[in-house]
Amino acid sequence: MWSGLKFLSRPIQSNLRCMWQPVSVSNWTINNYRYFASSLATIESAVIEQIKNAEGVEREKVTNKSLFDEIGLDSLAEIEVFTNLEEKFKITLTGEDTDEVRGVADLVKVILNKFK
Repeated sequence: MWSGLKFLSRPIQSNLRCMWQPVSVSNWTINNYRYFASSLATIESAVIEQIKNAEGVEREKVTNKSLFDEIGLDSLAEIEVFTNLEEKFKITLTGEDTDEVRGVADLVKVILNKFK
């Protein structure tokens, strides 16, 4: 996947500082980085990682099919997971988005829909 990539950005010299500008790479630019973030495997692994790091969770039970109740993720820990994922993927999850989320698969689906 990364074989055609050379440089993702290049420095631009200005009088005061060095800034970075996106450059074209293999028919897409760094501005389309969200493409990588929106892949199912990337989102799924990030969700599982965040849930495993939440307090009170039975780590060994966390899979892509886990329900929050089964693994011990309480509502406060859910909010913490949602917030961490918002920061990681630079998205906003509203109450409407997360009301029906009961497990890992539901959360992955919600996040994927944010990238459409």
